[in-house]
Formats: sequence, C-alpha cells, structure tokens
Amino acid sequence: MARLSRPHFVKTSLLGALLLLASPRLAGKAGTAEENLVGIWVMDVQKSVWGQMQRPLSVTLEVVQQGSEIRYSGSVVYQNQEIRTFEFSGAIDGHQYPVMRSYGVGKMVMNRKDSGNLETVYTSDSGVYIETARMVISGDGKHMTRYMSLKYPIGTRSWVEVYNRR
Repeated sequence: MARLSRPHFVKTSLLGALLLLASPRLAGKAGTAEENLVGIWVMDVQKSVWGQMQRPLSVTLEVVQQGSEIRYSGSVVYQNQEIRTFEFSGAIDGHQYPVMRSYGVGKMVMNRKDSGNLETVYTSDSGVYIETARMVISGDGKHMTRYMSLKYPIGTRSWVEVYNRR
C-alpha cells in the first residue's frame, strides 16, 4: 500500500478537524460552539508541534455559519509547492457527512463533547484511515488549538496545530 506524503497529512487534518471545539466564553460573548468558531483563523506555525509531519509555511481558514450548517474553507502553503485549498460543509450533530480527502472518499462525524470541546472523526470508506481531531478555543476567544491523531496502514501519527483569530 502506498504511503501518503507528509503534506497530505496536514491538508487533510484541516478538512476534518476545524469544526471540533469552541468555548462559550468568546471575548465576553456567549454563544454556541458553532457561533464561537466562526471567523478567520491563521495558523501560528512556530507554536504548532509537528512531530514527523511536514511544516507548512502558512495556513488560513474561514468558518461561516448559516442556520445549523457550518462551512469552512481555506488554504495551505508549503515551500516550493502550489497553494492548496480546502472546504467542507456539515453540522455538529453526530450525523455522517460525505467528504473527499487526500486519504480518499469517506465520512465525517462531528460531535460536541461538552460546552468547550468538539470532536470530528473521519473514516475512509475503505476503513484504512481514521483521523480524530479535538479543538479547543481559549477563554478569550483569540486562540484555537487542534489536537490531531491519524491511524493509517503503517502506524499512527499525532500533531498539534495552533491558530490565532484574525
């Protein structure tokens, strides 16, 4: 079975995990996890912990909400590569949503773990790739940390992504 290149890990982690967690204490504004996640986020590449993953030069994402639907889109930039874009639509409701990832076609489920934690789980249709992401937004609503874990044919990888609200 072919190995995934390191850039695919970061790109696909963004597709599955951005709708994971938000705190209701967003700069004095009470709201649902979905509402507190809305905005533009820029990755702090230096504060993120990459392990064996390739470090991107930059990542920017935008999260919007329309009714119960949450959509996000963004871009990833790696050295000496073209800009990669990504997007996803779904809801934090425990239902499966079809998604195409660099791991292949699969399904993603988004759940609220408690008022301050959300989790997404992507499973490829083949069942070979399973990526879990948990997101935490700081009490002041200015920072977001995503804890990522990927199980794939040759093992498990984990990394931490840190974002700042623009």
